[in-house]
Amino acid sequence: MSRKPPAPPSERSAWHVVAPFARYDRSTEYTMLVPTSTIHAKEMGTLTTACGQRSDSWFKFWAEDFPMPGAEPCRDCWHVVRSTPRR
Repeated sequence: MSRKPPAPPSERSAWHVVAPFARYDRSTEYTMLVPTSTIHAKEMGTLTTACGQRSDSWFKFWAEDFPMPGAEPCRDCWHVVRSTPRR
């Protein structure tokens, strides 16, 4: 999975990606942490995901906006993010 550079703060979503499971991908020149489970949406400063799951011990992908290309998103998080007006 190739990653794009983070968007400037003015273009970033309020939701970033978290996942309960991840692994290090060493298949490219750079070692990257990639989610290996369903990804969820989380707002900065909160302990729970958009679908209500507690995520304080999960892996955080701060530079990735939800949804993240190449990863399976949580359907409940997807509906919350889509129905929330952009800031």
